[in-house]
Amino acid sequence: MKDQPKTPTPTNRLPKRHKLCKSQLAAQLAAEQRLERLRQIGEELRQARESQGLTLQNLNIHTHISTYQMEAIEKANFEILPEDILNSWFYPHHGTCLGIKWHTFS
Repeated sequence: MKDQPKTPTPTNRLPKRHKLCKSQLAAQLAAEQRLERLRQIGEELRQARESQGLTLQNLNIHTHISTYQMEAIEKANFEILPEDILNSWFYPHHGTCLGIKWHTFS
């Protein structure tokens, strides 16, 4: 039995790569920039806390924010936090207790 020649796959049957439109790319970029800014803020909060010799437990007394939430922010572990924390008073309140002005978080 002879090998039969392979027929080429028609180009219209090849899977097309999904291309993002400009608005989707812009939204993706904005989300990435937001996460990077949140990482930077978390690092600033950790540095400010450590420079004042405070533990997360000490800060919890003043902020009433749970230590696991503050630790998650400082370590950029956002997936364990509810979205409303990332969009709320959390950062300004946390920063104010460390002497950081709230407008630096915008």
